[in-house]
Amino acid sequence: MGNSIQGDKPVWLVASSILSRILWAIKLSVFGVVLTPLEFGKYCIALIFLGLMDGLTSLGINESIIQYLGKISKRQETELFTMTLVRSLGIGLIMYLFSNQIAFLFGTPSENNVIKLTSLIPLFRAIGGPGIAIAQNSSKYQKVSIIQATIIGFDVLASLLAVNLVPIAEAAILGSIFAEIVGSITTQWKCSLITRLAWPSIQTKNFRSFGFWIWLSNVLIVLINQIDKILIGKFSGATALAPYHATSRVLQLAIADPALIISNSAYPELAKAKRDSPHRAKDLALFLHKSLMLVSIFISILIEAIWPRVKTILPGLWPSVDVYFLPLMASMCFGVGISMLVVWLRSLGKPHLVTIATGFQAFTLVMGLIYIYESNRMFPYWISCISAISLLISWGIMYIMSKLPIAEMIIYILGLLAIVTLSVNTLCIPVLYLFILSSICLIIIIFEIIKIMIYFLTGKL
Repeated sequence: MGNSIQGDKPVWLVASSILSRILWAIKLSVFGVVLTPLEFGKYCIALIFLGLMDGLTSLGINESIIQYLGKISKRQETELFTMTLVRSLGIGLIMYLFSNQIAFLFGTPSENNVIKLTSLIPLFRAIGGPGIAIAQNSSKYQKVSIIQATIIGFDVLASLLAVNLVPIAEAAILGSIFAEIVGSITTQWKCSLITRLAWPSIQTKNFRSFGFWIWLSNVLIVLINQIDKILIGKFSGATALAPYHATSRVLQLAIADPALIISNSAYPELAKAKRDSPHRAKDLALFLHKSLMLVSIFISILIEAIWPRVKTILPGLWPSVDVYFLPLMASMCFGVGISMLVVWLRSLGKPHLVTIATGFQAFTLVMGLIYIYESNRMFPYWISCISAISLLISWGIMYIMSKLPIAEMIIYILGLLAIVTLSVNTLCIPVLYLFILSSICLIIIIFEIIKIMIYFLTGKL
């Protein structure tokens, strides 16, 4: 297992992902201070709807390019650019034509020029075409990180300068548009793309077939990720939704987001390993899945161990979230495993297996919600439990279809059961034992993270 990779080290992708998240956090923090609540709300609504449209219309072009086994021809590159451009034009056109309806839906002024302005973002983004994905297919991770850092860097600088000069949402969007233009120019310059148009033919049939399954699973995931919040808001009101959403976001930041950075960065490397050495690819997938699952489980144990003491000093809504703290934490752990298995199955060229598992998750979630609705149990706790069970089923199906060792799957489930046991007895555990338990968890987390970073720095397992 000492084989090293060829090409740039994947640490470039990890670094650019971390940098992007830090800069985005800084940008939104400043916007929250400089913009009025109405202007900040209009900005957020525009980006939320853009993200929603992006997810619902994803053609899976980038994912299909990254895992493609052969060399991408000039004709294929031209057709892929055309598909990217047509999709982006469609998103922009829908946002522009229905901007007033979108604004009304979210309770902002009906004449919302912010959404119309935002419709330009996908158009300018499309000019860069599939250049970043093609670079990832060739393991040119340094080039990819430079392009991504350029986009987010110009976005933050231009947006912050614009809102400080004119503190309105339109100024923030103009900054993002400027960044997309610069990013597209940089992509064209670094990747030397062909920007002619050509209608899709038989040469891109495999890309479209692969992308269809990704689109279908993305649609299911978008709906699944929002249904719990919609139902809690409808049946329990905003006062119940606020702590639920806040707790979910905090746990996601602590448990799931670091794993998403690693798994997304690992996707092009897994695809390349599958092309060059299938046996090594499976070793890499198993190593990353095991490390990420162990880290997520022990982070959860650490959080569960210290939570009873921490919540006593926290004000406001936090002491009231105990009822769904555990199922949300379990959901995050299963989500970590799913994120790694998704990129593994896609790198194998089997995106339909992800869609099948996601379909079972959606079916379980709907059936469970129907049951608790008829049982008059439509409360945050039961909704979060059903969501966790559906994620468990999706993770289990993906794990089995990935043909990874079943023994390790059992170990992960036992680890999650340990969290349940700890949650029942945590108030009775003396502070000394909690300190020892927390120290052990921290040591394991640090050890596994070091192993992951050694791989991304050296390319060696």
